[in-house]
Amino acid sequence: MLAQIFPQEIWVFFVVFMRLSILLMLFPQIGRTFVPAQVRLLFALMLTFVLTPVVATQVPPLPSEIIDVLLVVLTEFLVGALIGTMARFALDSLSYAGTLIAFQIGLSNAAVFNPLQATQSILPAVFLVMMGVNMMFAVNFHHLLFIVLVESYYIFAPGQWHAIGDFTQVIVNTFVSSFTLGFRFALPFYFMSLIIYVMMGVSGRLMPQFQAFLVVLPLQILLGWGLLIVILPTVMLAFLEYYKGLFEPFLPS
Repeated sequence: MLAQIFPQEIWVFFVVFMRLSILLMLFPQIGRTFVPAQVRLLFALMLTFVLTPVVATQVPPLPSEIIDVLLVVLTEFLVGALIGTMARFALDSLSYAGTLIAFQIGLSNAAVFNPLQATQSILPAVFLVMMGVNMMFAVNFHHLLFIVLVESYYIFAPGQWHAIGDFTQVIVNTFVSSFTLGFRFALPFYFMSLIIYVMMGVSGRLMPQFQAFLVVLPLQILLGWGLLIVILPTVMLAFLEYYKGLFEPFLPS
């Protein structure tokens, strides 16, 4: 009955569009609020037209039962959400690192407009996230989206039920590893702050009348930005390596 209403070609297009649309909705470079919904929809349709002939052989025929159709739709939603969430958590490591850095260098109240989230965010976090997005485009990591999407059809075939527990474990592991990476990026600033606070304590004991805070705060900001400039290349290289390694299981050997 359903096969008479929906030809196989339309069914394949719909299945590919489901996974791709959910992925693009969560993908950091494209799924943010600064990209209009109409643009994202048009981009998803264009990519679906391009990728459908490539993965058409992996899409099963249209099921005859509604419950089987819903199962295919649900699995496509889960796979697209898995890949998109992994990519978003990876970029959030830079935002987390920038937030921790801001608290250590005295810029926790310096908020600027974040174009990726259309809200106010702390200055170092916005700087690192924008730098990370630009680096991803500069090294063609947006091409990784297409490769991962195509290869995902060979790993997670449409219509095959996958263990929710495995998906949850992957997301939890990605969340933990991303925020661990962000903390490692901010670790040098903790050591810098520790040295500065120790010096403030010593100066306070030696010269009680000395207003150390008025002198140290500008110095802390200056040293913080200087340290950030020094370690920025290492941070970006480590982030790109982590981002690529996150999707290594999806890449062809």
